[in-house]
Amino acid sequence: EMEPGNANAYYLRAGANTYLWKYHEAIRDFSSSIEYFPKMKNDPCSTWQNTFEAAYLARAQIYAKLKEYKKPIVDLTTIINMAPPKEDKSVICFPEQEEYEPLKSQAYLVRSWIYAELNNYSQAVKDVEIVIKNDPQNESAYNARGCYYFEAEKYNWAIDDFSKALNLSRTSQRKLDNLICLASVYFQEKDFVKAKRYFKKALEIEPQLRQGKKILDKRDLNYLPKMGNVVFEMTRNSL
Repeated sequence: EMEPGNANAYYLRAGANTYLWKYHEAIRDFSSSIEYFPKMKNDPCSTWQNTFEAAYLARAQIYAKLKEYKKPIVDLTTIINMAPPKEDKSVICFPEQEEYEPLKSQAYLVRSWIYAELNNYSQAVKDVEIVIKNDPQNESAYNARGCYYFEAEKYNWAIDDFSKALNLSRTSQRKLDNLICLASVYFQEKDFVKAKRYFKKALEIEPQLRQGKKILDKRDLNYLPKMGNVVFEMTRNSL
């Protein structure tokens, strides 16, 4: 039985429902947690705002999955405009209070992807540039901006960003994403020598890349129309 007004309980159940793909139930629970979290303001040792912002972010991502794009833009903008909590240093908390970890960068990135879904690449670029300004080592931000430049047919700028992202990649999966992106932009520019070079490096990480659309869906590139078509064409032609 759910404890009435327990924001954390609603948040946890929403996470479970999301995992089970019960998106509408998850939205209801995230909405309840968002309603109840501000009532925890009176507890000086509460870290309610961390989870409060996370609930907005999670709900926005579900709305985006359901292609209800206006709603996540509202949620993400709420996070971006949210003021940090005021710290009361006169209060000693036990256990020690968690540090506030703002989700503004994640909100800008997710909002940029939604603008990209709406073919508003100029606004998507503006959002991701704020992230880069605040965090010049953010690999995901360079990759995202490169994707938007690709869709806007600004291929030289896309190459610059994908190259920066590749150099900043810390995992094999992130390297794979950036290698695919570099191969695709060179393929689009008909520089097949460089396209083949990067595609070959990508194959070393993911040999199943030749499966084309199947692996493309897993890489979350399929909703960027131009890049998706190019990657599919590359894999179909087996560079």
